[in-house]
Amino acid sequence: MTSNSRDETFNVNLWHASTENWIQNGATHGPASGPDAVSSDNREFQSPSGAKSPPKQPIRLGILTQFYPPDYAATGQLIEELAQHLGATGLEVKIFSGQPGYAFRTAAAATWERAGSVSVRRSQTSRLWPHRIRGRAINGLLFALRAAVRLLDPRHRVDVLLITTEPPYLNLLGYLASRILGIPYICLMYDLYPDVAVVLKVLQPSHWLTRFWVFLNRKIWQEAQALIVLSSTMRDRIVAHCPTVKSKIAIIHSWSDPQFIQPLPKTENWFAQQYHLDRQFTVLYSGNMGRCHDVETLLTMVDLLRDDPIQFVFIGSGAKYQGFRAAIDRGQLTNWALWE
Repeated sequence: MTSNSRDETFNVNLWHASTENWIQNGATHGPASGPDAVSSDNREFQSPSGAKSPPKQPIRLGILTQFYPPDYAATGQLIEELAQHLGATGLEVKIFSGQPGYAFRTAAAATWERAGSVSVRRSQTSRLWPHRIRGRAINGLLFALRAAVRLLDPRHRVDVLLITTEPPYLNLLGYLASRILGIPYICLMYDLYPDVAVVLKVLQPSHWLTRFWVFLNRKIWQEAQALIVLSSTMRDRIVAHCPTVKSKIAIIHSWSDPQFIQPLPKTENWFAQQYHLDRQFTVLYSGNMGRCHDVETLLTMVDLLRDDPIQFVFIGSGAKYQGFRAAIDRGQLTNWALWE
């Protein structure tokens, strides 16, 4: 196994182990220790008198995320892998998500499905203009409202929540669930708002909405059992806003499966053979080309190396895709391939 594979395996294992620990602690509102600690297994145990008590029920973990397969947004793919692993450890995982609305080939999915200990309920909320800022904001708000209604229903009550930032204001439901229903929660943060909106100049730093959003974030983070972020820079931004939560932040990078994704010689790689990428050194960018992604630096790199024996391959889509393609065409660059 290569060093990169070892790193990815470590990230997966750290993710799963850390999340299990936080869920255990969250379900008991504190460290899982002592006679009242909650366990994710169903083993019987004996009291000091020797009498057997009933098997403990598995912890019910609720996951709120707007995107989940067959929507192949990265958020959904990672949550699916995490849910499957946690379900295999004995937790009862209940996912509440939306219909495909970000990156998908299948326009609709089953409203309910179950595989082992993992069940998925998909909302039928609107999917208006999924690739426009206003459309995504409206869709996210509708999904959050639908998720709030579900949390209030006693039939769907859980012991602890894992809440993503898809949509960005979803974490507010965790705060309200903790305060009103006594359900602890963990924040899984893929994006940091309003910081993103400020950088994109959608909001000004001094705007009342920006300041109010930061105020809400502080309340949400302080109430959470744990905050999971993707990088040290994201952690530093959170600490700058709210220093008191530093001790509950964990950095866990997104992962890939090193058993499934492995380097191959180009002579054995069907993708390289099919698209003629086996003839020279290839640099691949595969991912989003959204408003937050620095595709301008990629364009500069392609231009500076136009006369070198290097081919650049870009696979992805997003708000900057058309502008990226147009800029390459204007520059009369030939050392590239682009697939949406």
